[in-house]
Formats: sequence, structure tokens, C-alpha cells
Amino acid sequence: MADNRNRVLKPHEKIAMSISEAAKYSNLGENLLRKIIDADKSIDWVLFVGDWIKIKRKPFERWLLAQNSV
Repeated sequence: MADNRNRVLKPHEKIAMSISEAAKYSNLGENLLRKIIDADKSIDWVLFVGDWIKIKRKPFERWLLAQNSV
């Protein structure tokens, strides 16, 4: 049986990503993502874990596809 505990997940396999991972995944800058989050803390694709900010991948993808400009 394979040990999957130490396996590194690719961004498309994750449920939530860090801002730096989301920036690379979406080809948007980290600063731009932080500005978007700071402007509206109730965005449904943002998850606050203590002081950390995580990006929920599926809702983020849906939001990004619906944008005409960012």
C-alpha cells in the first residue's frame, strides 16, 4: 500500500491554496489578490484560518471565469 501522507499535491488537486499558490495558479499577482481580498472580506472564495488566508480553489475558479477584467 502506498504512503500518500508525504505526497505533494498539485494546485488542481487542492481544496484550498495559499495566496502565492493561487497567484501562480491563476497567473495573477499576489498583491492584486491581496487588494481584492482587502476590498471585500466577504468574498466566498476566501477562507481565513487565524492570520492565514486560504483561497478555496473551486469558488475562486468560478469567480475568475466570470470576470471580464481584474
